[in-house]
This record gives sequence, C-alpha cells and structure tokens, in this order.
Amino acid sequence: MSDEAVMALPRGWFPRIKAAQIALIARLGGIKYACQFTGLSNGQMGNYNNRDHPAIMTLQVITVLEAEAGAPLVTEAMAEVNGYRVSSPDGSGGVATAAAQVADVFRCNNAILGKVGTLAVAVADALDDGRLTSNELAHLSKQTAPLRELLAQLDMILAHGKADGGQVLKFGASDQ
Repeated sequence: MSDEAVMALPRGWFPRIKAAQIALIARLGGIKYACQFTGLSNGQMGNYNNRDHPAIMTLQVITVLEAEAGAPLVTEAMAEVNGYRVSSPDGSGGVATAAAQVADVFRCNNAILGKVGTLAVAVADALDDGRLTSNELAHLSKQTAPLRELLAQLDMILAHGKADGGQVLKFGASDQ
C-alpha cells in the first residue's frame, strides 16, 4: 500500500478497516448473503473479505451492509482510527433528531438501491437466452418482494417526517 504513506492516513488504518469489513460480512452470513444486499459480485465481495486485497468498501456498500446487519462495524472502525467513538444518536431507539431522520432515509434508500441492483442482475440473467421460463418468472417475482418491503419502510419513514413537520439539516458551510 504505497498510497498509504502519500495520503498520510492514520497508522494501522488498513488492517483495522479490513478487519471490520470481514466482521461485517461474517455478521451478514458470509459473502453470498452480503452480495444479495448490495448487488455486487462474489468476486468483489470476496476482495472486501480478503485481508490481503487492497479493496476497501465504498460508502454506499458500507451503509447498505451496516443497515442490514444492524451494526455500524466499519463506521466504528473508521471513527476509531481517527481517535473518535461512535454513539447512538438516540438512546431511546426512536427518531429524535433531524440527523437521525436523514440517516434513516439514507440507509433505506441505499438498501433499495442494493435490492434494485440484485433485481437487475436477476432480470439480465433470466433474459440472457431470450426467453422467460415459469421458474425464472417465479424467481423474479420473489426478487421484487424485498424491494416492496423497503419501499413501504421508506414511505413510513417519510410519513413520520411529515407528521413531525419536517426538519432541516444543512450540509456544508454555506447558507444557500
């Protein structure tokens, strides 16, 4: 990792982040199951799961997998290597702040994107030979169920936000 010295990242960051990625994949049940949530290939997820491979998960992949796992394993590792600690934004488990609402929408949206990717791969595989069998149609139908559930969950999150009158969370330093 020659780029590590050039970018002046905190010492020991790579093994700590890789260990967190591996733990996250294991918590989800392994490479195969982690791929189902993200739409990534077994090869790419395998690279994330290999201590010696330089691949680091993207923010979108981390967000989707941590939402599915219910634990911010990689996020905690990233904070830790920079001398910080992650804490729950709301000890009661409810949506109490604008940041928590934004985080819920972000997590749900990323999970939807992952499921759409999985569905797109399934459709492409089914259409590969130019015809759709009844088994392929049944498989595609099953692939849409988690997507419908996530869309319903997003609708619920948005309804709660509207019921609270909406909240403003500014990104960046400008007041535009």
